[in-house]
Amino acid sequence: MRWMLGLAIAGAAPILAPAPVQAGYAYQQWEFQRDRLRSEIDLADFQLRRAQADADASRASFDAARRNADALAAQLAGADRARTEVAQRLADFDGNMTRMTVDREQAAMDRATIQAAANPVLTAHAAATGDRQKAEADATAAFEAGPTFQNAAASAAAAQRELSAAEQTLLDALSKTPEFARAEFEVRSANAILQAVRAERPPGDTTLAGVSQQAIDARNRLEALKRSSLEGDPVVRAARNGVTMAAKFVEILRAEFARLLPTEPAVAAAIARLQQIQPDFDRASADLKQADERLARIDTAIAGMTADRDKAVAERERIDGDLLAMQRDMDRARADMDDASARLNGALAAADAIARDRDQLIYELQSQNLARPRPVFVPVCPTPVFCPPPSVCPPEPIYCPPPRVVCPPSFVVVIGWGNDDWRRSPRDRWDRDDRHRPGHDRDRDDNHRSRPQQPNIAPRLPVEQRRQTVVVTTDNPRPFVGPTAPGRTSRPAIEGPAITSGRNTGQAAPRTGQATPRTGQAAPQIGQAAPRTGQVLPRTDQAMPGRLPVEDDAQVAAARLSAGRDMQRQQELLRQAQAEQSKALREAKEAAAKQKEQSARLDREQADLARQRSTQLKQDDDRQALAEKAAKALATKEKSLRDETSRAAADQSRREADLKKLHDAEQARIRADDAERARQAAAAKKIAEESAKRETARLKDVEQERIKEGQLIDLQKRAAEEARKNAAETARRDAERAREIDRQRAQDREAAQAQKRAEEESRRQAAEMAKRESARLKELESQKRIADEARREAAEANQRRIAAEKARSESQRRQSVEPRPEPRPEPRPEPRQRDQGSLRGNDTEAKPPARPGRR
Repeated sequence: MRWMLGLAIAGAAPILAPAPVQAGYAYQQWEFQRDRLRSEIDLADFQLRRAQADADASRASFDAARRNADALAAQLAGADRARTEVAQRLADFDGNMTRMTVDREQAAMDRATIQAAANPVLTAHAAATGDRQKAEADATAAFEAGPTFQNAAASAAAAQRELSAAEQTLLDALSKTPEFARAEFEVRSANAILQAVRAERPPGDTTLAGVSQQAIDARNRLEALKRSSLEGDPVVRAARNGVTMAAKFVEILRAEFARLLPTEPAVAAAIARLQQIQPDFDRASADLKQADERLARIDTAIAGMTADRDKAVAERERIDGDLLAMQRDMDRARADMDDASARLNGALAAADAIARDRDQLIYELQSQNLARPRPVFVPVCPTPVFCPPPSVCPPEPIYCPPPRVVCPPSFVVVIGWGNDDWRRSPRDRWDRDDRHRPGHDRDRDDNHRSRPQQPNIAPRLPVEQRRQTVVVTTDNPRPFVGPTAPGRTSRPAIEGPAITSGRNTGQAAPRTGQATPRTGQAAPQIGQAAPRTGQVLPRTDQAMPGRLPVEDDAQVAAARLSAGRDMQRQQELLRQAQAEQSKALREAKEAAAKQKEQSARLDREQADLARQRSTQLKQDDDRQALAEKAAKALATKEKSLRDETSRAAADQSRREADLKKLHDAEQARIRADDAERARQAAAAKKIAEESAKRETARLKDVEQERIKEGQLIDLQKRAAEEARKNAAETARRDAERAREIDRQRAQDREAAQAQKRAEEESRRQAAEMAKRESARLKELESQKRIADEARREAAEANQRRIAAEKARSESQRRQSVEPRPEPRPEPRPEPRQRDQGSLRGNDTEAKPPARPGRR
């Protein structure tokens, strides 16, 4: 009951209080409402800046999504144009294929006609050729069955048998020598070592190669020993010469027969028939060859067009796949752009709502400024203290000091406005609070603050002297804000400093207990007589009715410092979040730029490959022009991107400057704030905690976005790593291929050197063979002379035989006429004079010459 009664008394106290107390209470209530509106405006400013930052981030995301969609649209347009070109090429291929098919059918029909016309000629030519070959085969068989060729062949075979027997006899004798045994032992040892090493070593091993070379050298030494022994033996040399001479004689017979073969009647008749048909055969063959060449050209063209069409179909399928992939990417980009647009619209709507709430608060603050209580001029001398009756007061005694005079009657206190606000005009007050208006000009505000003040306006005081009471004297109406009186331990009555003298304006009031300067004027009577000038004034440290509650300056300073630190931490977190967001956007832009650069490099490589493969097609020029246009467009986009980046950097710097100005303004406003209460500090702390929670939630969202972007960057890095691995594998394969080519070249060089050595050896052997051939030719010439002499002797013997037969017939005729004498025995002809025949059917035959060196 007591506390309810106390609350009722406290609530009715302002109404029952005197005018100074009522004015102080009204000013306190107005000041509380003003500070509340200012704190709400500050919170709205912070929320508006955060909403604007969210809107900027959403706008950047929307711009990135739109640029991605534009790039995909350009790629889709290029792919559509490429597909149209491929479709046009396929249509051209189909048209050309139809024409080429018709041409091939016509060429096939022409060739069939030429073939039908040439068939009789070809048949007759084939028959004539067969007759000639048959006649030549019959003549050759008759020649080879003759005694001359048979004797020559038998002599060659006998010479070969004698050579083989001589070589075998020599090798048998050589195998019994120590040199041959040593060489054969080396060969066997080398082969055994080679087999053992080959079982242990893999192919291509250096040790195996060395052992194999040693085995080859051992076999070569053995063969060289055999060869040198055979070449040094005179019997083998004589046998080889006999074989050579016999084979040469057979070749001479064959050459002579081939020279005389066309003169045979059957062969000559077949050759005549063949020559008669040859012109028609040549013309028919030329026509057929021309038709075949035309048909082959058409077939080659059709094959090339078919291959090109297959390539075009494959390219169209690839482009279709790329179009599907690009369309999916385009759909995703459009979805991203829609999401970014929705986020941007939401952020802008939130910013607009916050701006409207902020404008409403500013309007309320302006209304509150206009509704500021008017000043009340009261004398400084207090009224007597009113003590309630005992029936109302609690049982505890209340200290009621006696009424006393605290100052001369010449001083008047203005209650209601602090500092020089009571002398400012409404326009000045509007300019002071103009910084809360949307889109205000800070430069104009700064210029207004830098204007010189009126001479009767007191300057703004430091923080510790903000809450002042304006003192006006009766002698000098110019106001003055005096400092706190020295030695006071509490605030003076009506929350003002000690009163200063009207004669000594600008100086500190005397301490309590000191003499007051003389004024020379009589003080008016206010309730009771005032002490004379120069008397000692009593202390006024005790509580009086109408006096505002005394605040602890240390607590107020601590609350202000804590609120300032909280605000600084919030601003630091905001700056860090903005820096991280800008860094993430910059990394995303760099990743997008790298991806665009990689795609552009791949496009350029594909364009180069297409130009290399189809240099003879007309579409290459169009594709190259398209590539140039795309490059120009890409350069333009890169330039625009750089411009946008520079503009974004400028906007960021401008925002930072604005934030700095706002921060400076906030600091100035915090320094200029003169009535920070514990309740307001608690409310500000609570608001700061809520803001910190919201900021933490937003930072978590930003961190999640950064994690997603980091995952995307990791995927891109893995793709780039795989591309680098593929490139390294390709480089390794190229290096292996290059080494293989080098090894092949080395082998080719070794083969060329071996071939060169073989050619030199063959040339040397050819020179030796030429020398031997010249010697054999000389010997053959001598044998030919011997054969000619034998033919002449045979002819002479034939003539003698004919003469002898004529003589014998004449003698027989004579004997038939004359008496027959006793017959005489006729001598037998020598073997050299027997019938030997000739190559052309003569009755004499050449006897083969005796081989030199035969035993």
